[in-house]
Amino acid sequence: MIERLSGFIAALLKMHELRGFAKIKGEKKEQKILSTNKWHTYFADGTNELDLQMGGSSFILGYNNPAVVNNLEAKILNTARCQSNNHNYNDDTIRAGEILCDGVWDTYTWALSGTSAVEAAISMNDEYWKACEKPKHKIISFSFAWHGTSYLTKDMGAPFLLANHTNRCINLPHPKGDVDELETIAKIRQMDLTNVGCIIFDSATWINGLHGFSHSWWLSIRLICNEHNILMITDDVASCWGKTGSLHPYQTVGHGVQPDISAVGKSLTAGYTPLGAAVCNKMVGDVLRIPGVWNYNHTWQPSMMGIYIMLNVYDYITENNLLEKVPLIETQLTNLAAEFDIDSYRVQGCFFALDARGKTEYTGLSSTILKNNIRGCAPLTADHTYFEDLRTHLYGSLS
Repeated sequence: MIERLSGFIAALLKMHELRGFAKIKGEKKEQKILSTNKWHTYFADGTNELDLQMGGSSFILGYNNPAVVNNLEAKILNTARCQSNNHNYNDDTIRAGEILCDGVWDTYTWALSGTSAVEAAISMNDEYWKACEKPKHKIISFSFAWHGTSYLTKDMGAPFLLANHTNRCINLPHPKGDVDELETIAKIRQMDLTNVGCIIFDSATWINGLHGFSHSWWLSIRLICNEHNILMITDDVASCWGKTGSLHPYQTVGHGVQPDISAVGKSLTAGYTPLGAAVCNKMVGDVLRIPGVWNYNHTWQPSMMGIYIMLNVYDYITENNLLEKVPLIETQLTNLAAEFDIDSYRVQGCFFALDARGKTEYTGLSSTILKNNIRGCAPLTADHTYFEDLRTHLYGSLS
């Protein structure tokens, strides 16, 4: 009886190791994590992995950076809730908002995650057109892209993942290169744009193999939006907060062409807690500030844990001049290409992607989506040790 009970308890404990949809990603081996440090994850079996993507481009300051949680306990125990949608504020939420706008945006709304930030950006678009009394409900988007995990955000970037659709999105193939861009721009110009309220695209096309948009693309989309009274939205969740050399990607990879609305997230808090936001220009902000127009509320608006960590992350970035170091990181990533027998290699700030000539080996936390393509994101804190670890990892993946 005791033996049977022991066996039952052992089976129950094993069953609780991974539950729900934890095994949904293929046939990966189950591994217990003991710790993380800088850009490595350490497992109970004595092995470790380099996180090639740094938590989906979130952990820009590496794992276990004590500066991120500086004074966090005292802050959260002093003020745990401060609802902006109830017209509440404190010094920290005011400062965080000023940093978020960075002198180039008019106003903002807090969101809980990257998905929530994109939803908030679309909500800004919807409320703007509702107040203008114009039925512009259609969204032009490009697939494949990753805008989030909600039904709407999947429908914008990855509609093939859904069983049902929102009927709001006009999905066009995601352009890769100058020829594709010209064809896509021509196709948009041939469309009936009467009911189109916004055009949304991701500023750093990392998930799609890092085939970045040209200056001509940014100018053309801006011009189309201006001519047809459409809002231009960029999904900057993956690429914001330093990874392209600026807090807001339009300033660098966007060649200074500013959208009307931007969604940001992920590395606002260096990946240590969820936080997102949508920001907009004065044209949109002036309409949203009309009493009764803006209606986007949720429980954590903002998450005060997120606010305190965001401020610590910003202070660490500025005090250590990390934005100024991005060109050096980009150069070091570019120089790696000469060491490998690969078809093509692309670098954009801290992002890199390569196309191998043959099948790549299992790459652990670099999880490939595209065939023979490996994507990565270096942290802003990347140093000599990081690049040696990265070189070793890539040699193992491409051997």
